[in-house]
Amino acid sequence: MDSISTEAQRFYDQHFSVDDPTKVTLKLDVITLPAATGSNQNNFRFTRPVIKFGIQMDGKTIHRPQTFLNEAKLTQLALSVRFAASLVNLHESDLKLLVIDDLLISLDMSNRMKVAEILLSKQFNDYQKVILTHDLELFNEFRRLIANGIDKWCIRTLKGDAKDGITAKVNEKPLDKARQYIKGHDLEEAAVQLRKAAEETVKHTVAWQWVKRRDLESFIRCLKISRPPVIISKSSFP
Repeated sequence: MDSISTEAQRFYDQHFSVDDPTKVTLKLDVITLPAATGSNQNNFRFTRPVIKFGIQMDGKTIHRPQTFLNEAKLTQLALSVRFAASLVNLHESDLKLLVIDDLLISLDMSNRMKVAEILLSKQFNDYQKVILTHDLELFNEFRRLIANGIDKWCIRTLKGDAKDGITAKVNEKPLDKARQYIKGHDLEEAAVQLRKAAEETVKHTVAWQWVKRRDLESFIRCLKISRPPVIISKSSFP
């Protein structure tokens, strides 16, 4: 537990502490150890471990962090512990699995993207990552980040419920849909998807300062370097 606590502090300081007005210190302590008693199903009893998550600010202990810190800061602290546990416990494991299930919902988009960049960093390069979210905006942003290596990812949209069953549908980008419509000779729908693809590219390109200056040439240059070129061959057309 001490090694996880130390790694969590290091991880938090590196990735989330830049805007803190004071020094934030976190500490994990095991209050109750896990235990099992009994020899059969009738008398078996398992005692769950109890872990204390302590937080200090400028050396002063925060006894009720849920009332003192906002939800975004609590999420950053929780993510630090979550990532630290994976880095410590799975360091020498053959299968390094990291599952993130809507843990980013309380963060603003800039902090969500910071976490996404952490997940895509070399630090977690050899991890099998499973990322689940109900947030379509986050989904689209993350998909944009992995655009250059999207062939290494399996992207699915889950639909349905426990009663009727849940299906996994392949999630296609507008440009992929446009190609399919072109092959099916539906040029009108292809044009709609191409427009969406163009809007998505412009929306997520960090170059709006060039637009404000009305420097169109510079803006186009930024667009060109922001993504690899997209080529639709003549053979794709009817």
